[in-house]
Amino acid sequence: MALKCTGRGTKSPMNMKGGPSKPKEKAMKSDTVRGFSNYDVGDMVSEDDFESKFKNKGNNPKNYPQLSVQDYSNVKEDKKGKYVVKLKN
Repeated sequence: MALKCTGRGTKSPMNMKGGPSKPKEKAMKSDTVRGFSNYDVGDMVSEDDFESKFKNKGNNPKNYPQLSVQDYSNVKEDKKGKYVVKLKN
């Protein structure tokens, strides 16, 4: 016995335009940290100001980012404002 297709708009991924969807990749975290308007271009950011740019949740140390200001550039500026970028190893 053969199955008959009724064509009633089934929502199978094979019947949808474009075929099955691909899983979305996680967006890469940016290596740019913005918001250093009180610094001049070329300055090094203080450790306290740098760490204040990251929101820490709770009292668990695992929730705190393991970042160091030494891993980031001097202050730069573009049309969006002043920022630092992570240096390549």
